[in-house]
Amino acid sequence: MKMQECYLNKALKSNITEFNGEVQIMSKKTSRLCIIDRFEGDWAVIEYGNKTFNFPKELLPQNAKEGDVLIFNVIIDEKETENRKKIMEDLAKELFKEE
Repeated sequence: MKMQECYLNKALKSNITEFNGEVQIMSKKTSRLCIIDRFEGDWAVIEYGNKTFNFPKELLPQNAKEGDVLIFNVIIDEKETENRKKIMEDLAKELFKEE
């Protein structure tokens, strides 16, 4: 029995973390999932590995619930980025215009 326990401890050693004073064991697969931990007001608290972050509840599907695994597909809106960059440049020119 001791050899099995030793093997198990060695296998899990790299997947054991401490988070908020609690020891957590995660498989490599689950350590990179985004999981809804709970809701706090207008925010969803998302677990990612041994960290958490807040995410606006309004951006989640209406049927999202605690324990759901999320997939994020983030795309940079290059056209809107350029529009905002031009607006900021125009504002800076106006603000620092020499008279």
